[in-house]
Amino acid sequence: MARDQPDLCKKIEFVDVFSQKVPAESRWNKDLVGGVSPGASVMTGRCVSRVNRSRQIREATQDTYPIPARHPHAHVWRSYILHAPNYILHLSKLLRKQGVPFVRARISSLDEAYDLPGIGPVDIVVNATGLGSRSLIGVEDEAVHPARGQTVLVRARGIDRCIMQTEGFMGADDGACLASPLSN
Repeated sequence: MARDQPDLCKKIEFVDVFSQKVPAESRWNKDLVGGVSPGASVMTGRCVSRVNRSRQIREATQDTYPIPARHPHAHVWRSYILHAPNYILHLSKLLRKQGVPFVRARISSLDEAYDLPGIGPVDIVVNATGLGSRSLIGVEDEAVHPARGQTVLVRARGIDRCIMQTEGFMGADDGACLASPLSN
């Protein structure tokens, strides 16, 4: 898809920065991106292009990779990023071509969705209620809660990597910052 429809999906470099050394083996996503490159660190100069083709996570330092200031350590890997709004439109077009109906309806229980007036019985229902899942009878997911964050959209042509800080995220005093390509 990245080759055929670059407005939907693109393979980019991801950089997660840290104030202290964190073993790449501890990453939650190491198995999704090809594992950890054993004993290797990201190199600068001519080696960058060879290293960048690797899907494996590599540890980096200020000496071996251009990490943003104040962060002496990083993990670097390549993976895919989706432009969610364009991808949802793409999927809906494909499904509509196959005759799949999209229905917006107010319901009080999940069971109602399997037999809506005007459509009749269906085999598959996609629950896209978001926060409504807390009160939807048959789902009642109390683990769903509102999340708050800020998004700043800027036109930044030429951004070709995602830089983030996840250190301390989810329960500490730090947050995460993402610079995401495809959001132009």
